[in-house]
Amino acid sequence: MTIRLDDRQARMLDGISRADDLPVVQLVREAIGLLIEQRLQDAGFQERVRRVFEADRELSEEFGEQS
Repeated sequence: MTIRLDDRQARMLDGISRADDLPVVQLVREAIGLLIEQRLQDAGFQERVRRVFEADRELSEEFGEQS
């Protein structure tokens, strides 16, 4: 996976990494983990995920009918 940051984000992340004496990759993993936990607690997000998965299921069934 490649993550492209704008210049400011890259500088800020580097500064946090140096100040906390932690590798950038660890900070990125922690940030992603926090985002995931936040979304899991968000009822609106959960509903959007349910709709996406339902649409995917329906599409998968349509392709299965072609066999």
